[in-house]
Amino acid sequence: GFVGLKLHNVRIIKNNVKSSVWRKKKWAEIFDFCGKIGKPVLWHVTQRLTDCPYMGGGRNSYWRDGWPKGVTFGNQELLDVFLACVADHPQTDFIGAHHLHIGPESMAKLFRQHANLHTDLSCGNIVRSGDTLYPADAERWRNYTLRWPERILFGTDCVLGAAGLWYLWETLTAHIRFIHQLNLP
Repeated sequence: GFVGLKLHNVRIIKNNVKSSVWRKKKWAEIFDFCGKIGKPVLWHVTQRLTDCPYMGGGRNSYWRDGWPKGVTFGNQELLDVFLACVADHPQTDFIGAHHLHIGPESMAKLFRQHANLHTDLSCGNIVRSGDTLYPADAERWRNYTLRWPERILFGTDCVLGAAGLWYLWETLTAHIRFIHQLNLP
């Protein structure tokens, strides 16, 4: 009855766990199982380091907890392990949450390398009320979205009940504004 598997690197980062844990045989069996039954793996791989006041996020999300515990790895190492899993399990669809916190050009390069890789437009792909995308930004994201429509999912990253109905609605509409401003067919 499940629709897919959701993984998050928050515990890896906060507790200084080696990201190679995802390369163990037991995880390989789980990834293979998901592919066999046609269920995707949604994976929160990387985490932003910068402030994100437009989204309501703070600096060094999760990293500020991991660094005092000795974390020396970064997003590149987490991304490398994720991509190795994607490559090792071509029959399994993997969804890199929040666009892997990389730009469309970098994501397009990964799409060309991995036919089973998908992503969502959530977290950073928002436009607040009264704002408008710069024309060059809208064109950049529009062209990218038109090039990879079967690989890009619409996502909101809304936490139900966490901050109340107003916040939920504003987050959802901010994502919808982003999509509308791309003027997609």
